[in-house]
Amino acid sequence: MKATPSLPGEPTLTPLTAEQLRAVASPAHALEVRAGAGTGKTTTLAHRLARLSADGAPEHRLLAVTFTRDATAALGRKLGGLLGRDHQVRVSSFHSWAARELRPEAPRFLDADEPRRIILRALQRRPAPAAFSYALGAGGGEDVTARVLGFLSYARNAEVTVGEAILRQFPTLASWQDILEGLSERYQDAKADRLDFDDLLILFRDRLKRSRALRDEVTGRLDHLAVDEYQDVNRAQSEIVHLLTTKTSRLPVTVVGDPRQSIYGFRGGAPSHLDAYLKAYGKRGERAPLTVSFRSTRAIVDAGNAVLPDAYPLRARPRAPKGIHPLVVGFEDARAEASAVADHLAGLLAGGAQPEDAVVLVRARGLAARYVEELMDRRGEDVLRRVPIRTIHAAKGLEWDHVVLLGAREGGLPSEHALRAPQEAQKALLDEERRLLYVAVTRARKSLMVTYPRTASRFLAPLTVGQVAPAVPPKR
Repeated sequence: MKATPSLPGEPTLTPLTAEQLRAVASPAHALEVRAGAGTGKTTTLAHRLARLSADGAPEHRLLAVTFTRDATAALGRKLGGLLGRDHQVRVSSFHSWAARELRPEAPRFLDADEPRRIILRALQRRPAPAAFSYALGAGGGEDVTARVLGFLSYARNAEVTVGEAILRQFPTLASWQDILEGLSERYQDAKADRLDFDDLLILFRDRLKRSRALRDEVTGRLDHLAVDEYQDVNRAQSEIVHLLTTKTSRLPVTVVGDPRQSIYGFRGGAPSHLDAYLKAYGKRGERAPLTVSFRSTRAIVDAGNAVLPDAYPLRARPRAPKGIHPLVVGFEDARAEASAVADHLAGLLAGGAQPEDAVVLVRARGLAARYVEELMDRRGEDVLRRVPIRTIHAAKGLEWDHVVLLGAREGGLPSEHALRAPQEAQKALLDEERRLLYVAVTRARKSLMVTYPRTASRFLAPLTVGQVAPAVPPKR
């Protein structure tokens, strides 16, 4: 798609495409920007907010809600380039926004470390079997507390019982329901009427539901609400947006998201929230898809579309190089796999790539430890240890020239707990596992290598055509 100049009178960072211009200039009360991987969603959102300001909305009456500190900083930098470093557009996380609105409740907030201490004390009083820690995927006492809190957080955000949480998202914990229910009860008893991180959103939502005056107060301070990464919202977050922008509250709203990148089911996120978004607004809603990837070669864009077809498939920018096809390689065991990945990275670095130009992605942290162990056996190659190793979840929103996805096997990606899930829960879990592969593939700009030991993931079939998958790794 040909790049189009920015709108008249609007400051610019880069030229905008016709798709981006449509999103920036839309007069819709409710706009959904369905932004595929690498399509410039942050740039587009920043330009839309700048355009609203140019059209007369005071900057301090524009609120953009994001999910992470990195996303907040990235959007803030883009807005700084458009409006100046001292711009007054408010960029905030959902939780920070809720905390500001609930400021009178601040004395009731738990300190950041108190939830962990509550669970740790509960486990010390009634120690759980070692098998319970194993089922949680934890390797030590502190990890156990974090995993328990993650489970309880999911149940709270999804607003389901412990049993329903196990059925929907944590089927491998079915044998430990009694322990988890006991920990949940002890946590609530110790917390009493104080508020933790998850309570912020639910309390804010409940207050908005009950009070027309509060809704009017919040919307009376705003001219526009924008929400980034809407595919990751949970039930309470989705309801907060709708309470302020539909029915009795008429606050205009823009949401940006991509259902293909919804990978936070364990936090209560679901692509259905984005898919259903526009239904609440009828004719006042509009969808503006962004489908041109500025990030990747055509070969990698094609690979992403093959892994996860969509109604709005990605296209590479017109002058993007074709690039090399993703390399999908199988090995006889995990150690041979890690050794071959080290060889591959060494070749990239010898060819001129810098360590920060590449990344090794894994589905779970345990694979990272195995890879590091292999590197430690290779003395004299310290530079390899500077190549970052991240989980796919931690890599979302980031990009590298060269991406290696390690451990794409059955039981790894898709995960064992997804494969063992009851039939009524399995489809949703497997769908999210496939989206994880999509996210991993679309982090790459120039090259992608996907490896697996022994049995390839069922999701790799669209990528293996024309590729060689030897049973043993190449010799060093």
